[in-house]
Amino acid sequence: MKLSERIKSETPTPDHDALVEWVDQHRAAILKGLFPDLGDLDVSIEPRWEVPVMSGSYPIGVVDIVIPFFSLETYGADGTVIPIEYRRNRNVLNALAVEVKPTIDSVGALLRQTNLYRTGSLAGFGKFTDYRIARFHWAVASPDTKWRDRITSQRMHFIKTPTPEDARLETRS
Repeated sequence: MKLSERIKSETPTPDHDALVEWVDQHRAAILKGLFPDLGDLDVSIEPRWEVPVMSGSYPIGVVDIVIPFFSLETYGADGTVIPIEYRRNRNVLNALAVEVKPTIDSVGALLRQTNLYRTGSLAGFGKFTDYRIARFHWAVASPDTKWRDRITSQRMHFIKTPTPEDARLETRS
């Protein structure tokens, strides 16, 4: 399948958009749950939706949402706390790239997609911010948990979302 056909077949649906909005609105709690050892997190930089994934100058896909964040308590090699102001002055932060799936029809297709994305770069993300990404973390967000263990065994995080209907109700209130 050509890239243009694959991207068209992965066109977001209203259910998909409701879950991306839910992830966006709950990003602080999601990050705290995924990275409890990092202490307090700063999520003041706006996430970017639909960020192109590039291989050189060629697009290989689009990740649904990228959430940049600072850890407020990062420790240096000698055990000293590195203050957030230092990291901000050096324009360095982490980011969580999230692929959102209202349902997971094929875990193989999902892993092929996310593993391909991890070989590329989210260089386009740098055009939206003055910060340099120190490390990208990857996650799948879905209400469908049947493949959670397989996904996390691939060195990705799993974010359990509400159903699209419940996400719509929650984000409206």
